[in-house]
Amino acid sequence: MVKLQVNDFDAWKQVYDQFADMRREKGVDSSVVLRDATDAHAVWVIHHFPTAEGARAFARSSELREAMRQSGVVGHELWFLQEVERFVY
Repeated sequence: MVKLQVNDFDAWKQVYDQFADMRREKGVDSSVVLRDATDAHAVWVIHHFPTAEGARAFARSSELREAMRQSGVVGHELWFLQEVERFVY
């Protein structure tokens, strides 16, 4: 999971969408984008990977750094989390 600070959400989202194929190629099999209800510049993204190493490799990739640069990310915090349980109702 990553928390991003972006200059402009709409500009960020446009670039994020353009990099969808790259995310799939790097092993992302699902994702969720969340926007802070009180801060239009705060975005959370949860990418799911089949393996922890795949997630770490993605985080180190030059393609991701380039996408973040192009999209106007001005700060980020990154966490590697392990899913323990999921419910769908």
